[in-house]
Amino acid sequence: MAIGDPEAADPSLVQGKIGDTRRAIGRLVDVFSDGLIEKTEFEPRVNALRERLRRLEAQRKTADVGDASDGELRLLIGRLQDFSAGIASKLGQADWRTKREIIRRLVKRIDVGPDAIEIVFRVGPSTPEAVSECVGNFASSSQASVALLVMR
Repeated sequence: MAIGDPEAADPSLVQGKIGDTRRAIGRLVDVFSDGLIEKTEFEPRVNALRERLRRLEAQRKTADVGDASDGELRLLIGRLQDFSAGIASKLGQADWRTKREIIRRLVKRIDVGPDAIEIVFRVGPSTPEAVSECVGNFASSSQASVALLVMR
């Protein structure tokens, strides 16, 4: 199975191949124990099957880690969207002083060049609490933390 192989992306196919390989090892052991093949023929075959099993299990573990990362990313995006919606809906109600304070705490500097404007954000460990204080109850600190982690 190659890296770009579509089967590599399907965990059920990998799990099926793991089962097939384990059954093949079991059948090979049965054939050897029944005396139908010699030890010289058995050893290379069983070693090759065990190596294939190790590769498939490593591939499954990699897919499991990828699935967990995808789940965390979906959760992070969902929380960020909730945070953004909460801020967007209530930011229009904030007075100018509150808006200015939010910008002051989030933006480190603004570089204006002839062709572009670059905004450098100030994202530090205390920023979510500072933003929460400034904004009030627009979002919980955990949602603010999630949103600001994405900005890093």
